Amino acid sequence: MTLKDFDYALPEGRIARYPCEDRDGSRLMVVHMGSGRVQHRRFRDLPECLGAGDCLVLNESRVIPARLLGVREGTGGRAELLLAKRLSEDVWEAMARPGRRLREGDRLVFGGDAPGGRAFSAEMLGYGEAGSRFVRFSFEGDFMELLEKAG
Repeated sequence: MTLKDFDYALPEGRIARYPCEDRDGSRLMVVHMGSGRVQHRRFRDLPECLGAGDCLVLNESRVIPARLLGVREGTGGRAELLLAKRLSEDVWEAMARPGRRLREGDRLVFGGDAPGGRAFSAEMLGYGEAGSRFVRFSFEGDFMELLEKAG
């Protein structure tokens, strides 16, 4: 599996930005492993979907706001990073748009325009597999806190 496997067009109307008001009415996709048959159900149907010997795993991990919209330093052109993997305290592997225009040494600036927001930047370091980029962030304070505000 590569980062390219996760790069696809998704219509804006299909992106869940907020949880369902009726939480047990959330959509549930059920894949029957033996036949490969797919059913579209609701979360409230989950007990009906489980059988003897099934294992239910709960994922309570928190998703980081990994999509950053910024501007290219010098040109002011818009750019986007989708953070994929943290490699060190300040270096990440990310998907970049517009990928062909972002070259090694280019800098992107994020945040700072919202009330209480602090600006931080990313420098393009090089290229990874499947079109990803390695980026080094420059920031003050806690990076995850900055992501919460800007991502």
